[in-house]
Amino acid sequence: DEEEFCTPYQYAIAQKFGWAWRVPLRDDMGSGYVYDERFTTEEQAIEELQSYWRAQGKVWDHKVSLKFSNGIMDRTAHRNVIACGLSCNFLEPLEATSISFTTLVIELLATTLKKRNNDWNNRQAEVISRLMKQEIKITADYLWMHYALTERTDTEFWREQTKNREEAIAMCHGWFGVYNSNIYRREKDFEHTRYNMYDWTQMITSMRIFDNCPARKINPALLPRAKMLYDFHDQMSKQVLDLVPTHWQLIQQINS
Repeated sequence: DEEEFCTPYQYAIAQKFGWAWRVPLRDDMGSGYVYDERFTTEEQAIEELQSYWRAQGKVWDHKVSLKFSNGIMDRTAHRNVIACGLSCNFLEPLEATSISFTTLVIELLATTLKKRNNDWNNRQAEVISRLMKQEIKITADYLWMHYALTERTDTEFWREQTKNREEAIAMCHGWFGVYNSNIYRREKDFEHTRYNMYDWTQMITSMRIFDNCPARKINPALLPRAKMLYDFHDQMSKQVLDLVPTHWQLIQQINS
């Protein structure tokens, strides 16, 4: 039973007024509910999550409630001060963006100092602030897609999200058209990107918005080669699974 819930990743579950997470810890299970207080109350949210866990045969113990405001500092870097982590910005826990942004600003600082032979001035601070604001905006768009592309209409909360569905589809498809050059510019700025074409493809696939997407224009002659590549990776993955312990087995080894 414990092994079933012990996964090496965050498990997100849509709820009536937001989403809940499930994160296995060394000796416990972390779980909480991110909800919109315009559509439900704290008491109702607690009861909803408790009901979810009761259906799983578990008891969820409410420990703390937190309120947060989304946002970003006007300037990530100013003079000789750089905001890092939660002092810089916060969106929400979905996709673990806070961890990503913490590492990103450190990478930008290290790269900037290396390029300028450790020289630091207001120009470097402006560059870091501009790149961070750009990347946070793109990440916020990606998070927004989780809501705006929903097909759920069972509560007022989800019906409110679907009002932006067409705008979200256009934005998602845009990464394979009008925003295409932005991907390569970001890769030059960061040496790698967060939420690139692969991620937007995953969004298009999981949310089933294939129609009229430029990503569907593929060369049929390349499909046999693609199948060979996927089959190879599938075979390699299965071989690796036989060599490494499951996450549950690894935790048991650590505890012992």
